[in-house]
Amino acid sequence: MWVSDQAGLMELCRCVDRSSIVALDTEFAAERRYFPRFDLLQIGTPDIAAAVDVRARLDLGPLFDRLCAPDRTVILHSGSMDLAILYRREGRVPQRIFDTQVAAAMLGYGAHIAYSALVRKITGVHLAKSETLTDWSRRPLKAEQVEYALDDVKYLPAVYRYLREELIQAGRLDWLEDECRRMVSPDRLTPPDPKRAWQRIGGWRTLSPRQFGVLQTLAAWREELAVAKNVPARVILPDNVLLHLARRQPTKIRELREIRQIFDRTVKESGEEILRAVRRGIEEPDETTAEAARDALPPEPPPGLVSLLQAIIQLRAAEEKVAPNLLASSEDLERLVDDVKSGTPSQVPLVHGWRRDVAGRDVLHVLSGTATVQYAPGKERVLLHYQTR
Repeated sequence: MWVSDQAGLMELCRCVDRSSIVALDTEFAAERRYFPRFDLLQIGTPDIAAAVDVRARLDLGPLFDRLCAPDRTVILHSGSMDLAILYRREGRVPQRIFDTQVAAAMLGYGAHIAYSALVRKITGVHLAKSETLTDWSRRPLKAEQVEYALDDVKYLPAVYRYLREELIQAGRLDWLEDECRRMVSPDRLTPPDPKRAWQRIGGWRTLSPRQFGVLQTLAAWREELAVAKNVPARVILPDNVLLHLARRQPTKIRELREIRQIFDRTVKESGEEILRAVRRGIEEPDETTAEAARDALPPEPPPGLVSLLQAIIQLRAAEEKVAPNLLASSEDLERLVDDVKSGTPSQVPLVHGWRRDVAGRDVLHVLSGTATVQYAPGKERVLLHYQTR
């Protein structure tokens, strides 16, 4: 079903009305853009599959009313980007979702299993890969391209039913529901605060507080310009150049021209703005900046501590047959170490909800010194043994 006018959209809405579950996928282009270009929306129920031409002049409100109904479950696979795109388009997203990739990771299928691989495992259907590089903005799309796009939702209802039953049998449906609630929270769907853009720049720990203040202002300036131009932030200036500017703190245009990775066009268009951002970082160290610098420069975790915690995560994940990265990343563990040292209540997901029961409590025991860890050689991996003190 191809939907390119309002009458077709209302017909699709009537089809959606007849089902309590709806599969959803999007086609978009993210290359060289800050905000992905939204090209196609696929909708599926156990009875129909439709491709909605979002580049046509359609009012998607009636369809979103159905998708956001509290008694309807929307099924996605690796749906974080899909949700962010929908939120940007309509300002709302379905609140009752089921992500099949997350569910699969909770059931031992692997951390990031592809949709085609999951469909093959569960249904035995081998999906074609012939249109993976299609430009979905072109119109008209060929019939085979539309069919390829529809395959992305045709099998989701069957995959959903199978995985949901597995989760129930494993006692983990509440895990999935908890994770999906996090996926639709507004802070996960909106662009990052420019004032926190420095957090995504590796190497900031090597800076002095004064240099860090300059990095903050440069990173915020770059993020705001990237949003305005709709280009990736690294296209404005690479991370390593921001770090270099924070250390050197140039005051003249000619100093910018001496830096190899700042092109003449960038100097011409943005040179004065770069220098102003540097000056603000130096001359306006307000209380917020000074406090942020102190908070942002905790001591490095002791050598091997994060590796030890990762070993605990790996062991618990193997025991529970879940993907380790679903429990915690190395960045999560580094943040948790800092929080425990400073006595700050941690927002790291590992120490909340089902993750705390699986591995977070063990990690906290080790960090607080109420448990020790011993290594014992195993045939295939290192085993951990806890001795509560």
